[in-house]
Order: sequence, then C-alpha cells, then structure tokens
Amino acid sequence: MVAAVVMVSCGEVPCEGVSIASAAEWKRWADRGCTHVYGALAVTAPDLVDLDAPVLREVDGGVTISGNAALETASFGALASTTSLDLQNDPSLTRFAAPMLTALGGPVNVLGDDALTTLSLPRLQTLDGELRLDVHALTALELPALTSATSLLLQDNVALTTLSLPALTAVQVIAVHDNPALREVHLARLASATSVGLYANSALTSVDLAALSTTRELTLGGPLTSLLAGQLRSADRLNIRGTSLERLGLPALTAASQSLDISGNAVLPQCEVDAVVRRLTTPPAAGVRATGNLGSATCP
Repeated sequence: MVAAVVMVSCGEVPCEGVSIASAAEWKRWADRGCTHVYGALAVTAPDLVDLDAPVLREVDGGVTISGNAALETASFGALASTTSLDLQNDPSLTRFAAPMLTALGGPVNVLGDDALTTLSLPRLQTLDGELRLDVHALTALELPALTSATSLLLQDNVALTTLSLPALTAVQVIAVHDNPALREVHLARLASATSVGLYANSALTSVDLAALSTTRELTLGGPLTSLLAGQLRSADRLNIRGTSLERLGLPALTAASQSLDISGNAVLPQCEVDAVVRRLTTPPAAGVRATGNLGSATCP
C-alpha cells in the first residue's frame, strides 16, 4: 500500500479533519496553529465561549459550528476558502466573521442562531451552493462582493430589514418570504435569474432589480411601493399581486410565454397593466389574469 502524499507549501501547517467537543479540545487544536485542514472542521463544544482561528486559511471539507450552547463569537481571520459553512443552533452566538473568505464551494446554512446580529463575509465573491438564512436577531444581510450564487433562501428572519447584494449578477433561485421586518431589497446588478420570489414580506416597500433582463419566474407581493425593473424583457411566469405599486415600471417587457398575473394591486392603474399586456408579442400559454387593479385611473 502506498501512503497518500500531501504537498505542503512553505509556511503551511497541515492538519487532518477534526471534530471538537469541548473548550479544552479547541484550545489544544488552536495552539497547533493549523493553516490548512485536509478534511472537515466541526465544532460542537457546549462550554466554548469564543472561537478564534486567526491563521487558518483553508478547510477542504467544510466548516460546521453547531450546538455550541455558550458560544458568543466565532472568527476566522485568515480563512480564504472552504467547501461549506454550517452555523446551526448556537443560541448565544452574536457574531460570525470571516473577513478574507472569497469562495465557497458548497452551501451556507445559518439556521437557529437566533442571537446572531453580525454575519460578516465582506469579500465573499462566489457561492457554488445555496445560502439559507433563518435567524431572529440579524437586521441586515449585506454581501458587498458576492457576484454569483446558486440560490438564496431567506425565510422567517424576524428582525431582517435590509437585503443588499450590490455586486450579484447571476443566480438560479432567490426565494425571500415571511420576513416581517424586511423593507428593502437591493439587487441592482442582477442580470439573470431562473426564479425570483419576493412575497409575504409584510413591510417590504422597495425592490431594485434594475439590471434584470430575463427570468423564468418573477413573483412579487406585499406592500411594495417602489419597483425598479426597467430592463426586464422576458419572464416566462410573471406574478405581481396585492402590492401598493402606483406605477408598474416594466417598459421593456415583451414576453411572458407561460403566464401573466398582475392582479389585486389596488392603486395600480388598470390601463397601465393593459398596456403591458398589449406589448406582449405572444399571448401567454396559460393566459392572462389582470383584475382587481385601479380601474378608475387614467394613463397618458
């Protein structure tokens, strides 16, 4: 049998994958100064209060921080890449930071960490997986460098007021719903998406999709008053229901091949909806629903 050979670069301190079960175990492991974990790093240590890994640069098998009852902060100051990030059921965790992380090869799950107020990933550029967020204290999700992701799933984040992804250009699925404090969604550079769903967010008033040109499905709902989607040309399924929009703002839309439902928007002029329907080059296969809008209004 031939042993596997691991190539180690100058200055690297390699370590095997590890599962940490106590604060004492974490201290012994951290004192080794590992820079590259050839495997997974899992921390489930009920007595650990502060997790600091200042020199760890790479984790091949993903990072899991789960079930740490006393953990208050977790910091990975040098971590640049890993395959996944899993933060779950750490009830006292208020801050997670990985300021150098640029690439994730798999999913990010932040679930049940209901004291979390800071999620700092300022350099994250690519996410080859889904991001799932379901926490109770985080007020803003801001990923200023993220350019691409597989999917973004945000649900039941009761304190979240702002979603800001100003560099995101491509994503497969965005599903943001049942976030009762969410007011603003900023996706100004998003050009293509398979599906965008922003609905059942009872405070959402502003959505910026200014660069979106094509999508298979776009669903918008709630007390929306501002929609920027002036480049949207094609949406196989378009659903805008129950909003407070006074202007539709879809001047480029010419295709909705499967269905179009713009209904129940009490202050949106029906004549503006009718104008959108007339611009469609081909009638939607499943038909058009355009009722319950403001019929008494006039259009230029």
